[in-house]
Amino acid sequence: MECDYSKIVLYQAGEFNKQYKTDIWSKVRILPFVEIEDDEVRRSFLHSEYKLVEALDPIVLYRTFGKYAGKGSGAGGAYATTEFAESVIDAKIRLALLPKWGNTKMYEGKFIVPAGE
Repeated sequence: MECDYSKIVLYQAGEFNKQYKTDIWSKVRILPFVEIEDDEVRRSFLHSEYKLVEALDPIVLYRTFGKYAGKGSGAGGAYATTEFAESVIDAKIRLALLPKWGNTKMYEGKFIVPAGE
């Protein structure tokens, strides 16, 4: 069996994922602002801006993780996204995972945040 390379569809990073991305703003209630005391965590948000929310409906989140030589992350870390990784390279490009963190991006966990959390 031969492959007809003219039939292969190439996607840009994130293009396929866009079809399935969860828009959480209709599924959450914004809670009163609470200052994050940990400066490193606060700076991890774009422009150090963030909101505390409560899920009104269950929300699916994904966490890309992996360790190498003791560095990296595990499934139970603090950060997740509404976008699944299309590939290891896609995760690196779109999820801003810095190489110095040692995250191998080899695994992806899927989590459901229940309503009320």
